[in-house]
Amino acid sequence: MVPGRTAFVGKLCVGEPGVVPAGTYARQALESLQWWNSLQGRIVGTDDVRSALAFVERGECAAGVVYATDAAVSDKVVVIARFTPRSHAPIVYPVALLRNATPQAHDLFAYLRSEPAAATFRRHGFVPLGARH
Repeated sequence: MVPGRTAFVGKLCVGEPGVVPAGTYARQALESLQWWNSLQGRIVGTDDVRSALAFVERGECAAGVVYATDAAVSDKVVVIARFTPRSHAPIVYPVALLRNATPQAHDLFAYLRSEPAAATFRRHGFVPLGARH
């Protein structure tokens, strides 16, 4: 653990490592800090990141690893630390059009790449890539 800090007592909730993306990123970050092996027996894998957050909100887990954007919507948790971006693979939400996409799908794709959509993403804590101005 970090020198000068007290380790938490109890379980650590994360999305199921190797199954859901949030769990994969959590494992990568914990491994980069060399904490994974010592915490592994206390990790509770959940179906998704919102489930991990709910366990922490209810006090069923002492701590959790969730996306900052998820933690921001809860008034029942306190963010105590953030992993550095270099501690895990980049978190990216890709979007693509299929070859036979409908005109409505093309319109949605164009909107998602627009500056108004990028502003909405930023307002909710996301960093949009490829937004057209």
